[in-house]
Amino acid sequence: RRAGTPVLIQGNGVDTTVFFPRVRPTAGGPFVVGYVGRLEPEKRVDRLVEAMAGMRARLMLVGDGSETWRLRKLAAASRVTDLDHRPVLPWAEVPDLMRQMDCFVLPSETEGSSKVLLEAMATGLPCIASPGAAGPIIEGKTGLVAASVSGLRDALAAVLGSPLLAQRLGEEARAWVTEHADIHRLLEREEQHLFQRLSVC
Repeated sequence: RRAGTPVLIQGNGVDTTVFFPRVRPTAGGPFVVGYVGRLEPEKRVDRLVEAMAGMRARLMLVGDGSETWRLRKLAAASRVTDLDHRPVLPWAEVPDLMRQMDCFVLPSETEGSSKVLLEAMATGLPCIASPGAAGPIIEGKTGLVAASVSGLRDALAAVLGSPLLAQRLGEEARAWVTEHADIHRLLEREEQHLFQRLSVC
């Protein structure tokens, strides 16, 4: 590469025509808190389970791993009585599953550029993440950040207790992804960049 040659750096992209909000709120039924990903120690799903102790909400875990049975036992011990565990599913089924959720949580110790978080944001879900996994979340605007079990519980209670807050966070999250991480926009920018590079060659 010659000195001074511009470089285009882009992050993960999401197809917002596939990951989109449900048309209308689900009538009745429990409030569904969701997680999608591997069930491994570094994902710290145990924090999410503990934070939901005694809450009147359903916990949907989509994924599998070495922590599966420990998390099931922890859920029982923590009085998480409404646990919906789905094993690893084809990716094509994930968008519809996310549209069954009312909130998405990513409690991982650390993440790189989490695509599943972007997918949840594109689905219009209010998202809560740990500081090491927050990535595109702007605290209080496109989501909430929680560093501990108690912080996670407080964030969940805030979203569960305020439909207006949940709606605003979800709308802001989708708007952010549409502007910064929509796969079609990213491809357009890449095409423009390549065209500009070729035009000066």
